[in-house]
Amino acid sequence: METYERTARILKLSLTDFRSYVFADVNLHSGQNVFVGPNGQGKSNLLEAIYALSSTRSFRGARDREIIRFGAEQATANGVVGEEEVEIGLEYNLSGGRRATVFSQRLPRVLDLIGRLPAVVFSTTDLAIVNDGPSERRGFLDAELSLLSPSYLRAFSGYRKALEQRNAALRAVREGASPSQLDPWEGALAEKGSQIRQARAEWIADLLPLAGEALTALTEATETLEISAQNADEAEDAETLGMLIRTRRGQDIAAGHTTLGPHRDDFVIRLNGEEARAFASQGQRRTIALALKLGVAQYWKERLRVMPLVLLDDIMSDLDVARRNAVMAVSGSMGQVVITTTDIEAIRPEVRSDARVFEVREGRIDK
Repeated sequence: METYERTARILKLSLTDFRSYVFADVNLHSGQNVFVGPNGQGKSNLLEAIYALSSTRSFRGARDREIIRFGAEQATANGVVGEEEVEIGLEYNLSGGRRATVFSQRLPRVLDLIGRLPAVVFSTTDLAIVNDGPSERRGFLDAELSLLSPSYLRAFSGYRKALEQRNAALRAVREGASPSQLDPWEGALAEKGSQIRQARAEWIADLLPLAGEALTALTEATETLEISAQNADEAEDAETLGMLIRTRRGQDIAAGHTTLGPHRDDFVIRLNGEEARAFASQGQRRTIALALKLGVAQYWKERLRVMPLVLLDDIMSDLDVARRNAVMAVSGSMGQVVITTTDIEAIRPEVRSDARVFEVREGRIDK
């Protein structure tokens, strides 16, 4: 029997003025949990809250203000997690501020919440990784790596701060300020940017075989997957990146923002040697997105020896039998799983006999 250093688990979820919920209090099973109800009743909001406690962000790309129920001043999501039953929380305020807590004590930074509830979410929005532009693919890399690696999270947070500061300085220089104020931010961009690119490249190399194995299972070995970095410039180290950023000062001052660096990078996904975004069918793209997320789940288990929480947001009814079986095979090998669906009969064969099933209607949850 395999052993893991950690098994992610949320024992209780409590919401106040979170999205459609005035109040909700749910005790979750350590295995499979299924939330059933028509569209628009609040099922996805529950998964959004759980993932926010894991990552501090919405997997649907929502802004903080959108989390707060209309007419309320603030929203809260609280969870009791892990074998030690640690109480963690996230508070959203209309003023734009957020607070993260552990045992009701405020953490210095909201990002300090990350790592306490490792989770992988599967949703219909995953298709954007293949379908949409570079920002969606970068978002996928940054979101997953920030959960997987504390060092990446530090580098990414440092880079984002330096980028915001340099962009502000560029606009100030355009209005007559001294260009020397760009110097410290350019150094930070070069240092953190080089770390980000190295971590992304290493993770892509680690993810590819795991996602490839998932694609093989999904397609019965009829298709092959390739993933490669496509950087916005040729810099291979911090020194070169810093030099390139400095040589772009004139162009960046005119533009009012930084025009090269990891925040402009992309990665290319190829199916059977052809770029998936251009040549893959909609069904193939869905399969690729699913394979990438299955690869992430396996990475947690095989490389980090951590059993993540798995969140399946109403994806089962959109999958054929082979893909549904592949998802359930992976989630079945995990610990805790939370599923939303509009039709439990459509996934009845995959629902375990000991699963805890809830009905969700108009912001109410009944077991």
